Amino acid sequence: MRRLTIALIAVIGIALLAGLLGCGEKAAPTITTASTLPTGEVGIAYSETLGASGGSGTYTTWSITAGTLPDGLSLDSATGVISGTPTTDGTTTITVQVTDSKGRTATEDLSITIAVAPTITTTSPLPTGEVGIAYLEILEVSGGSGTYTNWSITSGTLPDGLSLVASFGVILGTPTTAGTTTITVQVTDSLGGTGTKDLSLTIAAAPTITTASPLPNGEVDIAYSETLEASGGSGTYTTWSITAGTLPDGLSLSSSTGVISGIPTTAGTTTITVQVTDSLGGTATKDLSITIS
Repeated sequence: MRRLTIALIAVIGIALLAGLLGCGEKAAPTITTASTLPTGEVGIAYSETLGASGGSGTYTTWSITAGTLPDGLSLDSATGVISGTPTTDGTTTITVQVTDSKGRTATEDLSITIAVAPTITTTSPLPTGEVGIAYLEILEVSGGSGTYTNWSITSGTLPDGLSLVASFGVILGTPTTAGTTTITVQVTDSLGGTGTKDLSLTIAAAPTITTASPLPNGEVDIAYSETLEASGGSGTYTTWSITAGTLPDGLSLSSSTGVISGIPTTAGTTTITVQVTDSLGGTATKDLSITIS
């Protein structure tokens, strides 16, 4: 009986010792890197270190067991660093595996997106501006990281009175001189990618009323018609008006066409001030006299 008891105690002790040793055994490793890797960009250096936990705590080998990295990128088997300069855009899914010092492994599916370089989509020429009229144009871009940190002019200069807001890509101000300018604009995204484009911008002179004064004479009870003329500005004239004086009785001014017409009923000489407004809001005025005999 004593021998049986001693043997039983020995067996129990061995079992307890094995259990204690087993409790010290660490779990298999786990890849802790998020399943979606940070976005990269064509032509921009990329580097991302894969992470793992558990296992022996020492990870000897990283490998790709399914799929392929985007062109230009590679995985360092010793460090788990994905690096390089991608040459093609698109989204790729790979399966990575890590092995610890005891030969245990873990795998994880990871996706990586490589974006195209940013492209300035604003068309050239830019909308026409006009001397003395406030101007605002927002430049547009697509691609890249989707976040654009800086706009700049790398060649040429904006017309006097205009400036480019670097953080927003907005051209604004009130131009002071007429003419056509070509500039090269550049945008930089949050990954350091850049896009450039040549843009031309025309600033028109303020409109001018070209009709000579005095206007052609009219005659009482005889139909009269004279079209007022303008040049410069946007080239489209939206409103004609009389800002001082009055036309002879029987005549009126068409606000849309600039035509003075009607059948005058009284003789005399009158002076009026006419104003024209173009599609950009620019205005011009001129004093005109008309005689009805």
